[in-house]
Amino acid sequence: MPAATVEALRNVLPLAAGRTEAPEPEPVQPVAWADVEAILPHVSRTVRALIMAMWHTGARVGEAVALTGASLDRSGPAWRYVVPLHKSSWRGRKRTVWIGPAGQAAILPFLRLDLAAPIFDAGQSAFEWCEGRRAARKSKRWPSHARAQEAKRARANLDAFAPRPFTVAAVNRAVRRACERAGIGAWSPGQLRHSCATRLRELAGIEAAAATLGHSNHELTLNVYAAASEAQAAAVAAMHG
Repeated sequence: MPAATVEALRNVLPLAAGRTEAPEPEPVQPVAWADVEAILPHVSRTVRALIMAMWHTGARVGEAVALTGASLDRSGPAWRYVVPLHKSSWRGRKRTVWIGPAGQAAILPFLRLDLAAPIFDAGQSAFEWCEGRRAARKSKRWPSHARAQEAKRARANLDAFAPRPFTVAAVNRAVRRACERAGIGAWSPGQLRHSCATRLRELAGIEAAAATLGHSNHELTLNVYAAASEAQAAAVAAMHG
């Protein structure tokens, strides 16, 4: 590309909100703990732990589902997870997720001897779900039912319970369905990252929030992820307004 074209593109002003016909997406908001807590009984044990790990660490959904024992350093008080592939890998940046005691408590029951296997195993989650359905069924499960199910899996050449990581779409779908069962407004797993950023900003400041999320630009954390605390604003207004 000619240098003059590059410079001209840099001088193009961004679209101003409300001044064009372009659609204006709603900004992503943090999800309240009450809404997170409401869906926990309606997801599998593995998805529940995955949600809690993201709530406490601020990891992206794709980062959380890719967690394996091999990528986890448990030698210090805070565990260190070096994400092998993330959205800024092409820039040559490293992404480290630090996991404190609350996040460790969510992950610990799922650690396994096979360090290459995903810690949050979709195959194991599917197996537990099927076992729960089998235990709750009212009618007797006849041998013909078992043979039919085995034949169906053989025809599809599919081992539904083989170890495998969750996909981002599967986690989104599980949360959406759990919201419906809980009777609350739908929220997405990506909002957990926003919630973590907001809590960290209030607790330790914007620099700590940016470091946890892996941002080199504090403005990104401030403008996109760390929503201002309404309670803090109300307290300041009550004192000085």
